[in-house]
Amino acid sequence: MRLAITEKFIEDLAGLPKDINKKCRTLLRELRAADPKRIVEQGLPGWRLHKLQSSPFRSASVDMQYRMLLKVEAETLFIHRVVKHDVADTPTVNRNDAAPEFCEIAPVSLRAAEIGSALEAIGLEVRNEAFKHVTSEDDLLSVLQGLSPESAQLALDLFELNEINIKRAKYKIIAPDDSLDLALASTGQDWEIYLHPSQTYVAQLPQNARFVIYGSAGTGKTVCAWHRIAALMRGGAKVGFACPSNIALQVSRTALSRILDGVGSDCFFLVPQNSAELVELATATDHLVIDEGQEFRPTWYSHLSTVESVRHRGLTVFADLNQILGTVPAKSSERRERCRALVEAWQKTMTNALQCIPLSLTINYRNSAEIAAFYFDLLNRSLLISINSEAPVFSAGEVVRCRASNVENAALTAKHFLGQLKIDSENHEIAIISLLGGGARRVLLDTIGRQSNFWTDEDDDSDASDVCRAHKLVFSHVNHIRGHERRVVIALMRPVPDLISNPKQAIEAYIALSRARELLILIEVAA
Repeated sequence: MRLAITEKFIEDLAGLPKDINKKCRTLLRELRAADPKRIVEQGLPGWRLHKLQSSPFRSASVDMQYRMLLKVEAETLFIHRVVKHDVADTPTVNRNDAAPEFCEIAPVSLRAAEIGSALEAIGLEVRNEAFKHVTSEDDLLSVLQGLSPESAQLALDLFELNEINIKRAKYKIIAPDDSLDLALASTGQDWEIYLHPSQTYVAQLPQNARFVIYGSAGTGKTVCAWHRIAALMRGGAKVGFACPSNIALQVSRTALSRILDGVGSDCFFLVPQNSAELVELATATDHLVIDEGQEFRPTWYSHLSTVESVRHRGLTVFADLNQILGTVPAKSSERRERCRALVEAWQKTMTNALQCIPLSLTINYRNSAEIAAFYFDLLNRSLLISINSEAPVFSAGEVVRCRASNVENAALTAKHFLGQLKIDSENHEIAIISLLGGGARRVLLDTIGRQSNFWTDEDDDSDASDVCRAHKLVFSHVNHIRGHERRVVIALMRPVPDLISNPKQAIEAYIALSRARELLILIEVAA
């Protein structure tokens, strides 16, 4: 079983008495060897393990004073804290499962000589050179004598766990970034192609390797895909780009031309209709980049893995597995089970058949803190997989909620908000997203006005790039706004209780609400 631990847990572990510390390491080894289903249903023999009431966690008693807080999700066991019983009982600790995953315990050993790099990654000031010649435990102990007691104990903890693999994505400590301020203050084009510094390493990954990049809404997967393509092209590679819709393809083509700014190389764009077309694109290029990869079936990727001519070529797939919920046409009662099976098949194909290295984008920098917190709290329990992203990097947003008794009143309300927004917002900064039926769409367009400054998803594909570049207000169904965003989003949907009980509507809301950067207006329309 995969174990993921938080940075706070590492800090807790370093501060424990030596005997408790040793018990914790023993417990971690036993947890990793255990079956997750057995942990949920039967606990762990020899340890007092039980579910806490009104809390997302299970508690494992280390001894009479300390307990470990953990949470089981699918095949992953998240270790959040190890604290005294009275601290564990406080709501801020036992009800707060928002701490980001810091590292995972995986079947990769941390050699003694790597301890210095690991300590630097956590943020401690150490002389990494001193660790480079460590070849044994005795050498390590000698080097640790030159560290503070706290740093030495933490180094021993890392080494004695023996199977800890600190994620590369968490190594980078982000300083205040002037480019972020400039991008947020720009007229739009700079922000649309802005890559967060924490994701630079993804763009610069080796050309011939294979990766699957997971990210929740707001983590900038599509922008990262553009910069990945640009980096490969600057290196002289012939790149293929595949995505599930013509609109997304045109937006990506336009954005990529701005990022490259005249750099000459070959890039081929395709919306594949079948696996054979995907294979043909991969065969013609040095590296294939796929955006919204969850939209393509596992069988397509299986086909790709069997073609000898592309077996050793590079591949980068960007995906949000929560959005698989929207790809399964089944009744609500069946959808979640079918989606879980599809997610499992999809992940196995990535890791086993294609041998992709999994990486995660965990920083939400496309939504304001207020907007992200709103849709996190609203939808997290309704989605297939918990939203995995850290606190957003800027706070500038607002969420406005109102209700309408029918579609006609909702349309008038949207028109009223548009009138107010026009004071300080341009058309191209606003999107109206409807999660209602086709009849409601016609009412909305007729009420607000079928003006020339609107772009709708009924327009020709030749105008699809206007979603990104033209001075038009976007009026779209959620399926056509996926992958890009607006400063302001007006979303029309069914009441929240109906929304969170319906998996299909929950995923549509997840996509729609996460398109807003600074202002989200939610109009709930009675059924």
